[in-house]
Amino acid sequence: MKIKYLYLILIPIIAINCNSNNNSEVSSLTGKKAEKNRDELISKIKENNYTKKIELSKSFPSEEDVEKGAYILFGSRIASNGIDKIFISDTRANKVIQVDGNCNYTKEIGKKGQGPGDLIGPYNILYYDNKLITSENGNMRVQYFNSDGKYMRGFKLYKGYTSIDILNNKLYCAVIIRKNDDKLINVLDENGIVIKSFGDPFNYSVDIGIMNQCVLAVYNNEIFVAFVNLPIIRRYTFNGELIKEIYIDDEISKSKSKFNKESNDNNRQSINGQKRGYTRIINSIKVYKERIYYLVTYPRTEIIEINKDGQIMNVYWSINEVGYDANDFVVLEENNEMVFYILKFFPDQKVDKFIIQR
Repeated sequence: MKIKYLYLILIPIIAINCNSNNNSEVSSLTGKKAEKNRDELISKIKENNYTKKIELSKSFPSEEDVEKGAYILFGSRIASNGIDKIFISDTRANKVIQVDGNCNYTKEIGKKGQGPGDLIGPYNILYYDNKLITSENGNMRVQYFNSDGKYMRGFKLYKGYTSIDILNNKLYCAVIIRKNDDKLINVLDENGIVIKSFGDPFNYSVDIGIMNQCVLAVYNNEIFVAFVNLPIIRRYTFNGELIKEIYIDDEISKSKSKFNKESNDNNRQSINGQKRGYTRIINSIKVYKERIYYLVTYPRTEIIEINKDGQIMNVYWSINEVGYDANDFVVLEENNEMVFYILKFFPDQKVDKFIIQR
């Protein structure tokens, strides 16, 4: 069973390195054998009174959207106004796409360029105090737009960040770690000045940046930092003091962690002629109405709700096509029911809206 599992978890690793025009390696791993192995893993998951099945309700883009030229080239992050607007940062198309709560295309914000309001490689995105905030990999800056998408202001960045959130008008940014004495989180003031750094990275010999890649979310006056390739979520005060380290101890997460550590220790040596990579354990983390959620996409899609101490409160799950992978998600409510918008990047680029199955 161990060998089958390792074979399977290569799927999302390869998917990360593929685009929509070059997925032949993925296709070779998404046949009946991969599906059988995945299903064997899923069969070992124990259901209980806090697991709830979700089902696909809507998606953007539809076939009609694509025909009209409205589609996602590469969606990196997704955000919402908390009610009825969904924003997608399309890094490759250099714009932000806005859809409504039913995944209907509304409009686009920004265009390729370097002027105020222009975008090159928009990556992180969030909505706060009726403002849309973007950070760009290309222009290396943060920009603020009003609720209608009109440019307001911006400032320069001097580091790349994998995730951002905001508290008391200060941006909390997950740093791309390059050396052992880097800190995981930078705190930026309203002008982009780094006023504080905190969080010690784990010491790894090879891919220190990959093994310390983080996503974060603000909860009340605390910061939750989830490691993408490790089964760990750290809870910090807003001043950067470590409160607790939460370890995700289910068997699948532990197996993924073991695989990732072996990849690092062995300098990603090839397996059966294919270079060994990493598999994501936590794709993203979000807070909605003082509840904490994190996204898992293998072996099944799960949005796991936890309390601030890491205790699981609910697991919302769906079995999707083999290789289904996502970069981010948003949590909302509709008619007093939980609704989830998942920003899928494999096997195609879509926002999938999931509702609780009845």
